[in-house]
Amino acid sequence: MTTKLNLALLLCDTPAPQVVQNFGAYNKLFPEIFDKACPDNVEISWQSFDVVHRQEYPSFEDIQAKKYDGIVITGSVRSAYEQEEWILKLIEYVKDIRSKAPETRIVGVCFGHQIVAMACGGTCVSNPKGWEFGYTATKLTTEGQRYLNTDKAYMAIQEVHKDHVPDVPEGFICLASTAPHTPVQLMVSKDNRVISVQGHPEFPPELVGILLNVRLGKGILDNDFVQEAMTKLFTDPLDNVWLVEHFIQFLLGKTPNPQDM
Repeated sequence: MTTKLNLALLLCDTPAPQVVQNFGAYNKLFPEIFDKACPDNVEISWQSFDVVHRQEYPSFEDIQAKKYDGIVITGSVRSAYEQEEWILKLIEYVKDIRSKAPETRIVGVCFGHQIVAMACGGTCVSNPKGWEFGYTATKLTTEGQRYLNTDKAYMAIQEVHKDHVPDVPEGFICLASTAPHTPVQLMVSKDNRVISVQGHPEFPPELVGILLNVRLGKGILDNDFVQEAMTKLFTDPLDNVWLVEHFIQFLLGKTPNPQDM
């Protein structure tokens, strides 16, 4: 028997033109990685919402009618703490979901992770320690190992961020960390309705290589930093599919209760 999973994708940005040309935008990247991680007996469908220019969202009527099994919030080059109308509206939307439709499951990725933190009483700031860019081994906490049902010590993922969530919001549990650089890499709410990650499981190494060169060309990164990141960009294994497998189980309501860990 096939289980259907209907997901709303909140598009918070369009990647660099070189990325779109070679890999597509977020509305292609997310379905691709979710398809790779999807069990044979699960069928995933997506509906995209432009929350930046059109400022469109799934209606609360559709949310409460359970038209969507979950909401996925993408990354962005913008900062979650900026006082932009669309960013403030996105934070308020997540707040409203949490208060008015608390059973709704939410997955936040990078900027989406930071938006979740802001909406749930936490903070997001520019990291004084600078960028995490490219292949990164994040250390799983004891709770992270239990929640993800693994004995592995680290989860490897591609990262592209300078902003970060410095502290776990109240009501959340930290599952992975690269402290002292970025203390909160992966977190889940104690009610098991929100999970978010600082890294980019939807980004293959080749895509991150393009971003490194784009930012080098703009003078955002220096050559030494980029060359060092390039040397480990294709390190194996990468746990992007493995992590998204757990996201799918989370969206299906099949992950452990965090409060039992």
